[in-house]
Amino acid sequence: MARPHLIELRRAPSRRRAAAWVVDGLPFALGAWWILAWLGPEPSLLVPALTALGLAAFTYQLLCTWLLGASLGKLLNRIAVVGPDGARPGLARSARRAAASVVGVLLLGAGPLLALFTRTGRGLDDLAAGTAVVEAP
Repeated sequence: MARPHLIELRRAPSRRRAAAWVVDGLPFALGAWWILAWLGPEPSLLVPALTALGLAAFTYQLLCTWLLGASLGKLLNRIAVVGPDGARPGLARSARRAAASVVGVLLLGAGPLLALFTRTGRGLDDLAAGTAVVEAP
């Protein structure tokens, strides 16, 4: 009888996570800058425009985590998001993670930065969803 292969998951290094944050966040930061430059002194449109940008960021995180187990930045840096069972997170867990990710960025980046200061290397999004970012197999 064949024995199943044991896969050991290792926490993703902080430098690769930070590089993934830059790759994933840059288009949204540029989008926010463009919205602010385009609207100029018209504050009545600012909240709806930034809300749409937040929804786009949520959708990006949700779909990437749920369908691929990693965002573009994570794929480029060979890291992935896993649930407690070591597999790609399901839809509900991915939605919780995406929502917490957007909230963490709105808290002036405190959500993702938390990963640098916790023993487990988990940020607000991982803690809220019960996920972890690991080196991709």
